[in-house]
Amino acid sequence: IPLGVLAAVKQGTWIDHLCRVVTTAGVSLPVFFTGLLFAYVFYYLLQIAPAPTGRLDVFLSPPTHITGFYLIDSALTGNLEAFWGALRQLALPAISMAIFSLAPLARMTRGSMLSVLGSDFIRTARASGLAPRTVVFIYAFRNAVLPVITTLGMVFSFLLGANVLVETVFAWPGIGLYAVNALITSDYAPVQGFVLTMALLYEGWEVTSAGTGLQAVGIAKVVDPDAVVLDMMLPDIDGLEVLRRMRADRPAVPVLFLTAKDAVEDRV
Repeated sequence: IPLGVLAAVKQGTWIDHLCRVVTTAGVSLPVFFTGLLFAYVFYYLLQIAPAPTGRLDVFLSPPTHITGFYLIDSALTGNLEAFWGALRQLALPAISMAIFSLAPLARMTRGSMLSVLGSDFIRTARASGLAPRTVVFIYAFRNAVLPVITTLGMVFSFLLGANVLVETVFAWPGIGLYAVNALITSDYAPVQGFVLTMALLYEGWEVTSAGTGLQAVGIAKVVDPDAVVLDMMLPDIDGLEVLRRMRADRPAVPVLFLTAKDAVEDRV
């Protein structure tokens, strides 16, 4: 967004041309190609980036588990070695996703700002002697931000699909790579859960996950869910028992059962 504002204010300058080149490249290049290109250049050729082998280098130990985020956990525990290792591993995947989302946002911001900057009320504000910063950020940007917010929602939905490709390229153990591995092994229950989760996120629903049946029951008592996606085979209690306990407090909550392929065969 700042790049689009700067390109609109400096229209016709090298900054504007640079913005158009970057946004055109971001729109034209697939996100997986950008990730492969970054890995080839910065890891293979220049050797300044770590190997794309996941969240942490194989020679480093993960920090003490607090939140599950390596950067936050290592910062809280004072493990600087793990912090810098996790930050270096995160750099290339984050930049690949950022370029993918930067392009449409910058283009929309630039076009909207140019349209507003040519309006009569902007010329009146400048003729009144207002500071250029006030004209740009108080008057112009406030009127140009609405289509940018709309584009931001669309970009977020695109990122939900792009993360699958980025996680696959960089071997990042996220939900995208999990879905790809499940698809390769023909385990369709995780794929169904992935598609449903992405659809709920796209629609703006808040998604909360639990690793055990007891955690799911406890979360359901606090959150009051609109829907529950439940695996029949859980590590502590059976899925039917989880359903019984949830329905005791909330009889109307809809539940979708997802059962792994091997678990179905074992039950049969």
